[in-house]
Amino acid sequence: MGTRWTEYRIREWMDAKTNCRPERADALKLLFALQDAPDGLSRRQINRDVFARRRPAATIAAMLDSAADDGLVRLAHIKRRGQPTEVYILTP
Repeated sequence: MGTRWTEYRIREWMDAKTNCRPERADALKLLFALQDAPDGLSRRQINRDVFARRRPAATIAAMLDSAADDGLVRLAHIKRRGQPTEVYILTP
């Protein structure tokens, strides 16, 4: 299963959710970035590293919330530099 199964789930979810709307590329970019980050990404990292600060926070939050509601990502609290940080992790 592994990576191919995860990619299949991501594509199936996107087809069902977006039906080929322009947001599809952003959502796929986000999910594939999360796939490449096994320790997860914070919202700040997503905004900075994935979207080069070119997407509103509300748009990123909506994508994450939708993916979390459908079980593709989960929110975790980890300790980074002494303080707990919220990160999003792609579910297997």
